[in-house]
Amino acid sequence: MQVGIKKNLTILIVQKRKCLIMNCSQLKVGEDIDAEACELVNGSELKIGEGDDAVHAQFFQAVKNNNGAGILLLSDIFGFEDSYTRDFAYRVACNGYNVLVPDIFRGDPWSKDRSQSQFEQWLAKQDPNRLAKDIATSSQWMVDKFMAAESPKSLA
Repeated sequence: MQVGIKKNLTILIVQKRKCLIMNCSQLKVGEDIDAEACELVNGSELKIGEGDDAVHAQFFQAVKNNNGAGILLLSDIFGFEDSYTRDFAYRVACNGYNVLVPDIFRGDPWSKDRSQSQFEQWLAKQDPNRLAKDIATSSQWMVDKFMAAESPKSLA
């Protein structure tokens, strides 16, 4: 997989009893992806946790060439529904990874349509404790799925 410059993302990689956290500044997956492998990527909406602590997420699962590794992909301020973020997650899944993209902004990501003068107000609404809890919940889901499972390829 080729990596180049594009956007700010953070990922947690979970594979066979090992975890690796990477702060990746402006990543882009290369264009040399196997088109047949990309045809076999399942995308699904998930709800992780319960009640007010539940986190919505998008999960991309490699079907054809699944290597059993899970990646927790944290979006930039534009959120998990941003087309670039979803495209990046999809392309990573095409390379055999299982990718979870949680909605860490709880349905209120920064929008390109908002004026810059609103940014400080929007940022103040993003509670760091809630963000940390949502990331921990998502990380635990990944650990439970990829470190505790007998066969990571049998994810539901």
